[in-house]
Amino acid sequence: MNNRDHKFWRILLIDDDKDDYILTREMLRQAQGRKITLDWASSYEEGKEQIQSNYYDAVMVDYDLGLRNGIELIRNTTSQGYRAPLILYTGRGSYDVDVEAMKAGASLYLPKAEINPLLLERSIRYAIERKCLEQERTDLIESIQDGFFALDRDWRITYVNRRAAQSAGVEPEELIGQNIWEAFPKLIGTPLEQNYRLVMEDRTPRTLEMQGVYQGIWYNISIYPFQEGISVYWQDISEKKKAEEAIRRSEATYRAIARNLPGGGVVVVDRDLRYLVAEGPLWSNLGIAPEELEGHTAREVLNLRTAIIAEERYQQALDGVTSSYETEHFGRIVWSHYQPLRDEGGQVIAAMVLALDITERKRAEEAFRESEQRYSTLFNAKTNGISHCRVIIDEQGRPIDYEILQVNEAYEQITGIKRANIEGHRAREVFPGIENFAFDYIGNYGRVALEGGELNIEVFFEPLRQWLSIYIYSPKPGEFTAIFTDISQRKQAETLLKERNEALQESEKRLRGLVDGNIIGINIRDAAGRIHDANRAFLEMIGYGWDNLEAGDLGIKDLTPPAYWAMDQEAIQEALANGECKPYEKEYIHKDGHTIPAMVGYTRLDEMRDDYIGFVLDLSELKKTQTTLQEYAEKLKRSNQELEGFAFVASHDLQEPLRKIESLGNMILDGSTNLTEQQKDHLSRMRKSAERMRKMVDGLLQISRLSTHGQTFQTVNLRQITLEVLSDLEIQIKRTNAVVEVCDLPVIKGDRLQMRQLLQNLIGNALKFQPPGGKPHVKVFSSQPTPETVQIMVMDNGIGFDQQHAESLFQPFKRLVGKSEYEGSGIGLAISRKIVERHKGEITARSKKGNGTTFIITLPIK
Repeated sequence: MNNRDHKFWRILLIDDDKDDYILTREMLRQAQGRKITLDWASSYEEGKEQIQSNYYDAVMVDYDLGLRNGIELIRNTTSQGYRAPLILYTGRGSYDVDVEAMKAGASLYLPKAEINPLLLERSIRYAIERKCLEQERTDLIESIQDGFFALDRDWRITYVNRRAAQSAGVEPEELIGQNIWEAFPKLIGTPLEQNYRLVMEDRTPRTLEMQGVYQGIWYNISIYPFQEGISVYWQDISEKKKAEEAIRRSEATYRAIARNLPGGGVVVVDRDLRYLVAEGPLWSNLGIAPEELEGHTAREVLNLRTAIIAEERYQQALDGVTSSYETEHFGRIVWSHYQPLRDEGGQVIAAMVLALDITERKRAEEAFRESEQRYSTLFNAKTNGISHCRVIIDEQGRPIDYEILQVNEAYEQITGIKRANIEGHRAREVFPGIENFAFDYIGNYGRVALEGGELNIEVFFEPLRQWLSIYIYSPKPGEFTAIFTDISQRKQAETLLKERNEALQESEKRLRGLVDGNIIGINIRDAAGRIHDANRAFLEMIGYGWDNLEAGDLGIKDLTPPAYWAMDQEAIQEALANGECKPYEKEYIHKDGHTIPAMVGYTRLDEMRDDYIGFVLDLSELKKTQTTLQEYAEKLKRSNQELEGFAFVASHDLQEPLRKIESLGNMILDGSTNLTEQQKDHLSRMRKSAERMRKMVDGLLQISRLSTHGQTFQTVNLRQITLEVLSDLEIQIKRTNAVVEVCDLPVIKGDRLQMRQLLQNLIGNALKFQPPGGKPHVKVFSSQPTPETVQIMVMDNGIGFDQQHAESLFQPFKRLVGKSEYEGSGIGLAISRKIVERHKGEITARSKKGNGTTFIITLPIK
């Protein structure tokens, strides 16, 4: 039944405190929403029995249930597939408890201290509505025809749809909560287990095809991460695999036909337009490797225009249509026959293409065809730039220019000039002034084209500012082909080699002086780790002498614990790539066997040599100091945690009875008509005392958490914060006819929320501590006594105090006036001092009884 169709809700409260049951029942009676019936179970076992024997729209569970807790009950109930929402309803106001409840399967977490009738009713409504939506989503997943299930991080099955459960021969309820490796032990050691664990670890989705180990069915399996674990979606692809198997059985026949078909080739394409078979000499003639086709689609390996045409023809064959076409590919004329491949039942399972290279039949000049084929292979080379050109002559037959007919991709890469700006253009147009260059390109190229022969040159080509090695030959009269490579780097290397050698000698001389005089350990090593040289500081650090160094006994690997070998290798690779590596920490092994902590950095010594200079700083003393400091830090951390835990427990244990006193007192006062005036007065005083006590406990807790729960310091505009405080105090300002002046205030680095609380405490006190009938006048201003500090002053015309009691103001619960005269917990100024101290500042007060007070806050600007 849909919970949203009920006229009333039936709720179960599991709580060992009857007072809380009565209080909750009364709050639900006061709610204006749907009618609610509240049942009560006073223990873990009683609650568990009622859940199993009755239907509830929602179940509210307290955390503390004697020797057992509500989290355990929620976890066990959820694992059994209970459909109603489970709400943790507790006095433990803690983020950790909230997280623990959600992990156990709770739909909602409600702290008792924050609940009122309206919020309680709305929270229950939210939990019920949300659970209904989750059930609808579950029903939708159940309608999926393919398998779906989810695993938590402990490998327990948290959800499985009916399709997946049926494939295992069980009902979904039988699998929920089971460990998948215990339920299906044959999966251990399979690729499926490996992929499940990879997705659980790196949170990256994965897909694989695999034959089931239980039923032998082929599945396409998709694995996705989500917050609580992973989800798995699978499809039965057995029919697809049967089609592929039919094709594989015929694959040897297709390949044999292709290999024995001169100039021919065969491809087989599946229904996803993916090449399953590619065989035959034709593909090599077309510049396509068969292995580059198999496993890919046409769009992945062919240009877009060719791929679109091929896909259209493949699809026709897959639709049962046989056709033939004659096309040209890469200068070759190819006849292709497309036909469907059918299984034993007559169903089309793939498309086959039989192709023949008929170039020889189409072209009469066999010699030219072979030359063209060799030229095409060379032309498509990736490392050499190639241009094919036709010489232009004058009336006397002398070369005056040449037209660039075609260039290859490498030509574009080397020169940086696009084909569209070259092909079909003349040299004088592309390279203005070429006829006047030092090397006579037009004359020399023209002579090869007209007279034959070859030409090899190395020349500096002015337009490109590059050194080129060029080979020129004539494939046919009047034309020439130029093949060239960029040798600029080699020429530059040759020019600089002599200077480098001289500089290296001088550098080595200076380096020796540096190495011998440096207090930091220095060593020079090669890529293999053999130390060629070192200074005295390094040798003393590791306990070896010059004789060990000169004998070649020292190697980085021998001096390093195995745990750091990979780190050293990564540093050398980084220095090789970038010239240097980032400094890192490691250890060296001293000659006597103990280890030495060190900070190490490497710089490549010279681009012409694979040597590296290492700089080593001994960290032994630093590590000792750090260890001592860490021990003190751990002790301080444990102390703070103990204090914070004490503050939390104290606040919870003290506030819980106070909350009940206030709540039950309110219920008696609001609901009873037979009380005498004296009884009402006593109850009112009791409520006020409980409220004051709760505020004092809140204040103590707030003080204890100021240092550990503050925000990160950021830029804070104190004037803007002061104006926000005045907006919050607007009603009090109007009620007292107060005048508040806010002058220019500085911008500092601090905790924005705490600075706002500080100013609200001080301005609020200035408005409150006034003589009867007094009109408050408050002024907030600042000064800068030093370049590094700033002072903020809050001055009022209130009742003031005797200056000798100034220090007592900042002590918790220390009041200089009676509680009956002025309300307050006596904690505000103690909190203010804590805030200022966290900001490394000071707060003082100047006053004279009856003449107002000025609070002075001194803070660092940064």
